[in-house]
Amino acid sequence: LLDDVIPTNAKPQIIQEDPGNSGRYVDAVSPILFRDYVPELTSMLDARVVGTGLRHSWALIRDHLDACAIYCSPRAIEIRPVVPPALMHLPFEATTQRVYMSATLGEDGDLERSFGVRAIERIPAPPGDWPERSTGRRLLMFPGMGAAEEPISTALQVASAVGKVLVLTSNRARRDWMCERLGAEGFAVLGAEAVDDAVREFIDADGRVALVLANRYDGIDLPGDVCRLEIVDGLPRAMGLQETFMLDRLHAMAELRDRIRTRVTQAIGRCTRDEADYAIVIALGDDFLKWAANNGNRGGMRTELQAEFELGMTESEDRQDSEVVDLCRQFLTDPEARAAVESAVLEAKEGLTRVPDDCAAALAAAVGAEVDYTYHMWQADYEAAHGSARAAIDALRGGSELKPYLSLWFHQAAVAAFYGWKSTDQDLYRTLCAE
Repeated sequence: LLDDVIPTNAKPQIIQEDPGNSGRYVDAVSPILFRDYVPELTSMLDARVVGTGLRHSWALIRDHLDACAIYCSPRAIEIRPVVPPALMHLPFEATTQRVYMSATLGEDGDLERSFGVRAIERIPAPPGDWPERSTGRRLLMFPGMGAAEEPISTALQVASAVGKVLVLTSNRARRDWMCERLGAEGFAVLGAEAVDDAVREFIDADGRVALVLANRYDGIDLPGDVCRLEIVDGLPRAMGLQETFMLDRLHAMAELRDRIRTRVTQAIGRCTRDEADYAIVIALGDDFLKWAANNGNRGGMRTELQAEFELGMTESEDRQDSEVVDLCRQFLTDPEARAAVESAVLEAKEGLTRVPDDCAAALAAAVGAEVDYTYHMWQADYEAAHGSARAAIDALRGGSELKPYLSLWFHQAAVAAFYGWKSTDQDLYRTLCAE
């Protein structure tokens, strides 16, 4: 149905999947371009979501496709607005108060964008000396910095030595691949779709057991001896096609940097749930290694986390497989080895500072207008939506890092203007877009 409006340069990579990209290539179809297809698209999906889990989400957006973009990839199609209009969902809207609790609250408006709420008041810590509190000690290892040719082989050798392992992957294709590799090594593999059941089974299991999950970086608690080893396969960079489009096509890293930092913090903390806890975390993937090596990415984290990353990269450099396995075994079995890591992290922490994100203030200033835009579009108030998009543009001006995200909001302003114009003007505007 959308063949005529999928960007021409994207068609070969979307329609014929490139095995080398794991289905990650994403491009967007603007509401301007698919407007004439809405009746047929609606009819098609009405018929195909019957009896599936998609029927509920489709019912919420089917009459508001003008407020959505369509993101296309080899493995999936995702239809969604730029910000979720959660207040249009009665169970969420009809409350007197909402309390959001997280150990990783950002300052760039990302929480507001995630929940579709214009403003969320932060409750500050009480005045006084409130030190950063550890949630356990992790020994981070980066086999990609070692002398071994295949980092996954190093990780599997450590897993075989330890026995139980939690594996967090960045997508389902990698999850399936990891399940095959672990199964070949003799691990009983849990995970797939029934996550809660798999977690309970993993907690009770003994021996060589792997819990393998895709795009699940929070809500998994495996404290103490339940699990001492975690493998994070790939940077937790994008959940869903919209975020992949923002990163890979728009290169809007500034808007997602804090979200990625939050996911990294959440991901590496699944097996350390209190101050006395400890675990090995093995980070795989060139994207994760490049992210960790960037001071700007690490600089927004708590200083103790920064120190863990620095120590991990130092300890991983030029090590053979056997050396990595021995180091991990010592950390888990020898209290003196853990004490040495603890001392090194705390010493390094003293020379580090938490650096504010240069783009956070502008992103926070824009978020109210971004949220307003979605609700105006949802109610077909295109003039008000155009005004909100322009307000977001004004807040986002300044600094080259914000330009990719700024371009998205120029597009959203164009969408609102297009839908608000007369039909003759729409035809003209569509022609100009095509040219």
